[in-house]
Order: sequence, then structure tokens, then C-alpha cells
Amino acid sequence: VLWWLVWTSYCYWFLGAFATAYALLTTFIYLKKRRVTKPGNRHVTESLSVVFPCYGVYDEAVQFPIWDKYLQQVYDGPIDYVFVVETTVDPAFTHLSNYMKSKNAFIENEFATFAPGRRITLKVAGQSYHCTQKLRNQIAGLRGQKTDYFISMDDDMMVNEYVFQELVYSIRNKKAFGTGYTVEIPTTSCWGSQLVASFRSILLFGFIFKKAGGIWGGCMCFSSKDYFKLEIESTLANGGYADDNLIQAIAAKNGYSVIAPESLIFVNRNDGGTFRQKYLEYIKRQWATTKFYLGRKNKILTRVQQTTVIGLGVVFQIAFIGVLASILNYKGFYRLIKQLLFVFCYIFVIGTFQNIEIRAFKEICARMTGQKITDCLKSFKSGLSWHAHVMMSSYLFSYVLTLKKIVWKAQTYTCVQGKVTHVERHGKQGKGFQESLAEFYNTPVFTSKNVE
Repeated sequence: VLWWLVWTSYCYWFLGAFATAYALLTTFIYLKKRRVTKPGNRHVTESLSVVFPCYGVYDEAVQFPIWDKYLQQVYDGPIDYVFVVETTVDPAFTHLSNYMKSKNAFIENEFATFAPGRRITLKVAGQSYHCTQKLRNQIAGLRGQKTDYFISMDDDMMVNEYVFQELVYSIRNKKAFGTGYTVEIPTTSCWGSQLVASFRSILLFGFIFKKAGGIWGGCMCFSSKDYFKLEIESTLANGGYADDNLIQAIAAKNGYSVIAPESLIFVNRNDGGTFRQKYLEYIKRQWATTKFYLGRKNKILTRVQQTTVIGLGVVFQIAFIGVLASILNYKGFYRLIKQLLFVFCYIFVIGTFQNIEIRAFKEICARMTGQKITDCLKSFKSGLSWHAHVMMSSYLFSYVLTLKKIVWKAQTYTCVQGKVTHVERHGKQGKGFQESLAEFYNTPVFTSKNVE
């Protein structure tokens, strides 16, 4: 009986202490982030190449204004915009062709000037059987580029007009890589979107300060000298799966820091969908990144990450089992009411302060872009989704670690010893790894006359 009382008491104390610490930390984040102001023109003049890996079907009425924001960046130096698709039959090729034609700037396989110092092109990377398709698109887009700095970005985010200059300015003359981050904003009350928002809210803690805890693959910046010196292209091409994990490993190995300017917070609106589509498949792909590593030290780090995620899930499960057990074995009506009230208040507090954290980052984007961003975040539901995600993590993560194959869109990637070793498309085997890799290096995307 004594052991039972001590255990359940510790469960209550653990959850109470965690809620207090979580509330204090998110309050600190809110107060810190509300001071972030819109940057002015820093008159950055270094030449820049920006690559956008693109895929699939777009709503042109929605997407064209987003691309316009990228093309209207405040930047004093010359910029090459490189949009990259897998093949010409990819619907994205048609959408991008239409967009560039609307700017009178579409010349097949060449750069077209659409404004002084601004050029744009559309490259076809070809299908990849040696790394993920996104990585192939990224490195194909940068091949042959001779500008001072390289940026790789997702093409579907709400961005402000100072993104490029802030990335380059933050790492100029430094041993560093630049990055930004996205905050997931549920636009519906569906559980999948809520769970993804909770997952990403935990990762936001890595971006409290300017020196970030990691690099995000949707927004990366490095000098071209570092890109070639550190052999980033060959690292990604040779069996790469997740650009952020690999480039973070390269940074750690070579003593580079990761800098995330505080104004570079982007919003991704997460609409409705099924639980499987919105959450399970997404989480499987995200956690699969820890199966890939670069060298022995990075392998050890990924094992620590895996153990931490699984361990935290187990700890919260034990704590809630203790609380649930004490409720089921209640002694007296008033004690039961107190226990139920504790659980309700605890979940409400976690959800409230999770939403405070998310909105602190969301408001940065709103101030930078001048746009109102609505959300569908409710305190109690957010608290439930946060704990559901954390407690499911140990099971889902353990399951992902047993998988030898990872399905991403139409591709299936086989992982062996931290690398992609085999790629299938629509369940069919295509080119071999070495054949595809050799094709990538031996096929010139552009001739040198088209590159500055």
C-alpha cells in the first residue's frame, strides 16, 4: 500500500512540475518573440542562387502569388531563381511553365531575365534511384551555379520580403549555415492536423535563440565555397534521405554553427484530412530520418535521439497510468473530484501554453508579412493532442525503426547502414543505384554559357 501511494504521488508531482516548467518556458518564448521586429534593407550585394524543388499539382490561383513573394525579395545583389522538377510529365512542370510565361520569362533549358539582376529558369532533374527525389532536385538545381551563396527552399510557404538577405547576412563571413523554420497552423479541428501541430510545437524549442538547435530542410543557406569544400553535393547524392539531418551532421563534424534569424518563421497552413494521411504517414517519414546518419559519431547521436523519444513516451505513459490507477481506486467522492480536476487542469494548461508558443511564432510571420493568420487551436483539444502524440511516440517510433523500406509519395526507399541503397517507383524496380548516380554526374543540366 505504501509503495502504491508513493508511486501515484510521484506521478502527480511529475506532471505538476512538468506543467509548471512548460508554462514558464513558453511564457519566456512568448515575451522574447514579441520583441522581434521587421528588418530593414541591409544592402546585401553577394550573388545568390535559390533552388526550389517542386512536385505535383498546384492551385495556380493560390500558388502564383506565393511564388511572386519569392521573386519580389529585398536584395541588392543578383539572384538566380532555379525551379526544379523531376520530369516534364510532372504536373508541376506545366504549372511552372505557365507561371514563367506569365512573367515573359520562360526559355527552355536557359535562364531568362525578368528584372534587372534577376534571372529565372526551370530545370528537369530526372528520376532518382540513388537518393530521395527531393535531394536530387536540390543538388541538380545547384549544379553549375557559380554564385557566392546558395539557398534551398520549399516553394509553398508564406514568406516575408527579407528572407534571402537575412539568410545571407546572418552567415556572411562566418563558419555557419543559415536556416529558418515553419510553424504548423491547423485550419480545421481534425485530429491529424492537431497532432502534427503538437509535434512541430515541440521542435520549435530548438528555435528560441538565433543559434538554432538544428537545421530545417525547407530553408537552408550556405556559401558556395562551403558547399563545395564540405562536399555537400556528394554527401546528399550518395544515398541521402533527409537533407536537414545530413547537413546538420556535416555542420557538427566540421565545427559549423547553425544560425536562424528570428524573423525567418514561416507559416504552413495544415488543413483537414484523415488521421492516417495527415499524421501517421507524416510522422513515419519524419522519424525515418533518424535511421540515416553520417559516420560513427552521427550514428551514436541518432541512437540517442531515438532513445530519448521512446523514453519520454514511456515516462508519460507511466505517469498517466499512475494517475488513472489512483482515480479508479479513489477513496471518497471529494478526493475523486480533486483528482479529476487535476487531470482537466493539467491538460488545459499544457494545451493553453502550447498554443501560446505556437501563436508567438505565428505572430512573427504575421508581423513580417502584414497578413492576418487565423488558426483552429483550442486549449483542451491541444492538450489532448500533445499528450496523445507524446505517448504514441514510443510505439510509432519503435515501429518505424523496424522498417527497412520507407514510402514517400510514389517512391519506396530501402535503407541499409544509414543510407538509401535501393529505390522503387510505383512498386517497380528501375535503374540501379550506381547507374543512376553516374547518370546524375555525367548529364549536364546546363551548359556553362548559361551560368554566371
